[in-house]
Amino acid sequence: MALSQRESARQARGKIEQKAVFRLGHIFSRLEDDYYVVYSYGYHYPMFVYHKLTDTWYENTTKYSHTTTCHKNSARPDNVILLGRTTRQIMDILEGK
Repeated sequence: MALSQRESARQARGKIEQKAVFRLGHIFSRLEDDYYVVYSYGYHYPMFVYHKLTDTWYENTTKYSHTTTCHKNSARPDNVILLGRTTRQIMDILEGK
């Protein structure tokens, strides 16, 4: 039986906190150089980014859709400080700008 979007997002939270590569429903992650990146639906919307070298977490603050907002709220890692950045700012970070 397929997981609901909310169940997938809740399970994703544990994977995100472990910085594990996963795919659960429409949420997935990957390692990109010195970054751990969590996406919702596609590469156009990185929800969370962890920079290994600076031990820094970023959260995308750009509103996208109701479903992506639900993904972010349910999957947001606990006990970490998330620095808010827009989608463009996160893309610039990932591109080394």
